[in-house]
Amino acid sequence: MTAAVAGAAGALGRAIARRLAEAGYTLVLLDRAGAALKDVATALGPPHLAFAVDLRRSRDLERALDRAARRLGPLRVWVGATGAMHDHSALDVPLPVWRAYLEDNLTAAFAGAQCAARHMRAGGGGGAIVLLGSTAGDDARSPAGVAYAAAKAAIPYVVRRLAYECAPFGVRVNAVVPGVVDTAMNDALPAAAVRDLVAHIPLGRKARPEEVAEAVAFLVGEGGAYITGACLPVTGGRDL
Repeated sequence: MTAAVAGAAGALGRAIARRLAEAGYTLVLLDRAGAALKDVATALGPPHLAFAVDLRRSRDLERALDRAARRLGPLRVWVGATGAMHDHSALDVPLPVWRAYLEDNLTAAFAGAQCAARHMRAGGGGGAIVLLGSTAGDDARSPAGVAYAAAKAAIPYVVRRLAYECAPFGVRVNAVVPGVVDTAMNDALPAAAVRDLVAHIPLGRKARPEEVAEAVAFLVGEGGAYITGACLPVTGGRDL
């Protein structure tokens, strides 16, 4: 079965790709960071394919998925693990920065899922799509930048709307919503802010990327076969 992982060069994308490969999926690895993506593809080895693609360029993405389908068969799983964080507050974020991070975190997520859903429908229907949200989208005190948080706050609606429209042709759409994950992106936040975030996690630690990957694998697999339109928190209880 063919699964595509967008953002496969990032820490979460790499962990998800490894987990899906272990589950027996043949992977289409996508990222605009071509050199880092090549390293991921090399580590996984054949028969997986890698394409350096910016998800906001829909024609490039469509061509990549068409090429992958010809070689690997119809797409059945899409995981959108792209994202970029900034540290501007609502009062000081320049509008060009606002627009850029909405593009990176919301437009790219929607464009990828939309293209994947169309491919699944054209391939006869059936499949699963998972997007990555963030608890930053529910927390006005989050140290994540306002554009990042606003984009992630929109992911649950995108998931519900896509789930509703894709259900007739058998495609499920869900989200995994991590809290604080042990990645370089979160390490770039102010150390005091991260310590405060972790202090409010009942389980007392950051999540590992592999734990987020397990949640994704559950939702795209048989265990999640009757789940659609849902947002699965992977937060260590921080949202209690």
